Amino acid sequence: MLRVANVLVLGLSLAACSVSGYGACMTVSQDPMLQIDPSATAAMAGAKLAVKDFYSVMQVVSRYETGGC
Repeated sequence: MLRVANVLVLGLSLAACSVSGYGACMTVSQDPMLQIDPSATAAMAGAKLAVKDFYSVMQVVSRYETGGC
């Protein structure tokens, strides 16, 4: 479970960096240029959380943290 939490923190950090670095709203979505570490995806699978579910959670969090960006 700790790794899943680390993945969520990483996602929040990336969202914050992308907003401040580009100035434009970049919505949370899968990007073929980025890859989640295989050990993190294994941890998500162990917690019964699919990669698509991870992005859904991050979209919800981004609404509150960065206005959806």
